[in-house]
Amino acid sequence: MEKANSSGVPMSGNSGRATKMGVEVEWNYSPEKQELVLTCHRTPFFVSAEDINIRLQELVKQALQA
Repeated sequence: MEKANSSGVPMSGNSGRATKMGVEVEWNYSPEKQELVLTCHRTPFFVSAEDINIRLQELVKQALQA
């Protein structure tokens, strides 16, 4: 969540939805399974869903390395 918040995506709690600049993402984290599911629901016309997914993957990798 720290990485997401520092990137401008307001996230808190184990699940929820956030929208920033036309990008809408949903997350669901299971502490028992240590599993995170991220879903991009909406992007503005000038950003592809693929670009958002790549950025989400980068943020998760950075968080795991910290």
